[in-house]
Amino acid sequence: MRIRNVNTQLYNRVINWIEYQWIWGRRLNEDEKNLFQILPPRLGLELAAESHVRALIGSPVFSLCERALLSELAIRLQTLRLCPGDIVCRKGETSKVSLFSFNLKIKY
Repeated sequence: MRIRNVNTQLYNRVINWIEYQWIWGRRLNEDEKNLFQILPPRLGLELAAESHVRALIGSPVFSLCERALLSELAIRLQTLRLCPGDIVCRKGETSKVSLFSFNLKIKY
């Protein structure tokens, strides 16, 4: 969360929730490496939205949008991690989704 510069209020809420779980005997096991699996759904959504909003603000397409709109978009976004050489779509294909790339070079 520090690497992604999550705001301090949300950061503190996540840390407090994890500390609460630790105090009451709910230790995190090795299967719960992904933070989003152990957080309550609402808190997980807020954390995901915060990281997506920061990515959207940096994009020229969304730079003029209001923060409220970006928050709504961020809740609905899904992260797609690609490796170099992965095929996203082929020329001439139609798609039912919109893909936004950040810091990515696209080869046609």
